[in-house]
Amino acid sequence: GEVLDIGGARKELASLAALRAAHVEVLDIVGRAQLDLATLAAPGGLAAGATRALAARYAAIEEELEDNLQRIARAEFSTSFSRLEAEAEAGKDESAEASRCASAEAEE
Repeated sequence: GEVLDIGGARKELASLAALRAAHVEVLDIVGRAQLDLATLAAPGGLAAGATRALAARYAAIEEELEDNLQRIARAEFSTSFSRLEAEAEAGKDESAEASRCASAEAEE
């Protein structure tokens, strides 16, 4: 796969976390709206039919938000993994450089 720089991975994770937080906030709003709709849709309510249609739309929005949250979680996981790989690669480069310096000093 492509090598991801550590700084880029941190920025990507920060933006994914912000996106996740926004989705959770909207899900909360949708959940509260659904509770309000359930009250309005009570049998004998004036707008029961229209309210049921709206409730179905909210349910679809909720499902889409939850799908997006799963996609965000997968992106966060793969970005975290790439970041760990990048950090490990950077660590290997640093330790190889340190051992080269140590062997050069030993030869002197």
